[in-house]
Amino acid sequence: MFNYVIQNIRKRKVRTILTILGICVCIQMFTVINSIINYTIADLEGEMAKYAGQMYVKNINASASSGVEFPPMSSTISSQTGDDILKDLQSDVNQELSTPIIFREIAGPTAPNMPSQALAVGVEAGKEMAYTGEEVKVKEGALELKEGEQQVVLGATAAQFYKVDKVGDKIEISGQSFEVTGLLEEGNRVTDPMVLAPIDELQNVFSLQNTYSTLLLTMNKIDDIDRVSEQIESGYQGVEVMTQGNISENINQSLQGTKMFMSTILITVIVVAIIVILIVMTLAIMERTKEIGVMRALGAQKADITKFIIFEALCMSLLGGVLGVLGGYGI
Repeated sequence: MFNYVIQNIRKRKVRTILTILGICVCIQMFTVINSIINYTIADLEGEMAKYAGQMYVKNINASASSGVEFPPMSSTISSQTGDDILKDLQSDVNQELSTPIIFREIAGPTAPNMPSQALAVGVEAGKEMAYTGEEVKVKEGALELKEGEQQVVLGATAAQFYKVDKVGDKIEISGQSFEVTGLLEEGNRVTDPMVLAPIDELQNVFSLQNTYSTLLLTMNKIDDIDRVSEQIESGYQGVEVMTQGNISENINQSLQGTKMFMSTILITVIVVAIIVILIVMTLAIMERTKEIGVMRALGAQKADITKFIIFEALCMSLLGGVLGVLGGYGI
């Protein structure tokens, strides 16, 4: 049976090559898209780990069009409220990893559910890692800002937006010139669009004196998050606390559309591959009507002929599938 199938495959070279190529392309697309989905999920899980023990205090009226906005760019709280919260919770929070923050979008996303191209983030000098996390990797320069100096550290996407490739270059934020003192390697959707600057400089540039966007708090003990959240929301009017759970929910919602789109493509690819095989094998049966008739006259059973056809389809599918997987992971 194997020799007969191989002879048929070699006899119809053009059909065989086109069939294998079609299957190969479908499987390659499936492999690439599946890899993208897995990478996205892994990146999300890694991103969520960064926020363990953190919370954001924001304006209770600040909200996104759907779900919880993160980062809370539309939030505004008074600097007095933020400073009072930090003072009252000094025994509960890690002061070195807690800071008021200013958010201002410089360039919006290129597509729905995607992060900004460039986002100005103001933090207190010396507390840069409170926002970026300790796992961030510096490509050039340093992740260090000086109070009172117009300096910035750029994430990978922000550097591309400003077309900056070396430390020492100048960029403009709202008409003011800032010196690039650090460039970060590609990280995640939080750090990549970041234009990190001293908070006092961004307050001056955007005329936000006596105002913060949010207050980032890092707890000494993760178990205290619920207690401290309730303490803040009950003790201060007009503010609410965004915890890791809220952030995770928001990012999952923002990625849901992308995941659904990719899953639809995966299903379509599989269906197309099946249709290709069915069409080719139907044509193969139609063009071999006489050959099948001769085989039946010589005593071949219907089951035997069916086995030949199925085995031929399996051989081409297997070869196309192997090539598609190799090509997909090769990309």
